[in-house]
Amino acid sequence: TNVANNIIIFPSQYDFRWGVPDVVKAPTELLPSRLVKFDFLKGENASQFNTSHYDTKGTIPVDIISFGYMSFGVAGVMIMAVVFGFFIRLVESLFSYRGNLVASMFYVAMMILVAFRIMYGDPAHLVHSSFRYVFAICLILFIVRRREYAFRKKGSLS
Repeated sequence: TNVANNIIIFPSQYDFRWGVPDVVKAPTELLPSRLVKFDFLKGENASQFNTSHYDTKGTIPVDIISFGYMSFGVAGVMIMAVVFGFFIRLVESLFSYRGNLVASMFYVAMMILVAFRIMYGDPAHLVHSSFRYVFAICLILFIVRRREYAFRKKGSLS
């Protein structure tokens, strides 16, 4: 339904969204709006724009194909397909190590997260849904690096 609606309204009723502002705006949505104001990034994200075309409450998320089409038309769909393919390959190579239980849990969680990007193609949704994983991975890497450093330092003294 989203794809069909976007094909009807773009570019006849609305100009293409050009996608870049949505991608740039996505990380800033994690910041509290009362503390940090980015007036130049105000406006609705892709899902809010998509919801405005339906008579409903809540938010109707935009899928990856619709996001590509609202951004650049057919070329945007192809760009999103290539970017999504590279993203899947990157996640697959980063989390392919399954030597312990924690690594396996992150691998499964990241693959589920990536699989849902097809249905939730809005960059704001990607940032919101992946924030906890990125934070956890950074925390784990920080702890592992400190342990390795402490182990090397302890080993060199003896």
